[in-house]
Amino acid sequence: MAAKRSVDANWNQLIHDGGWYTRLRHYLDAFVDESQRPVDGIVSLELYKGSIIVKRRKSRNALSDKRLSGRDSKGVFSQKEARQFAKLYGLQDVIAYMIDGD
Repeated sequence: MAAKRSVDANWNQLIHDGGWYTRLRHYLDAFVDESQRPVDGIVSLELYKGSIIVKRRKSRNALSDKRLSGRDSKGVFSQKEARQFAKLYGLQDVIAYMIDGD
């Protein structure tokens, strides 16, 4: 996501400054094209009162899978493990708070 934000910002600034015909625009476009090659699938949308609602999405290259997170024993990643991960992930902030408190 950080790389995407950087490319977006650079591309937008370049175009704003009149750089459509530059090599840099060509290289940024090539980066985006290459990074999007594995993106495929179908998205079904519903338009309703000025809103767009995603009704269905399907891709053979999806980075998410409902089988990986389940509340029952069939899920590969349980809710208990998610709590432990969140606790571990936030540990650096707890330690920083403890250091700042001293």
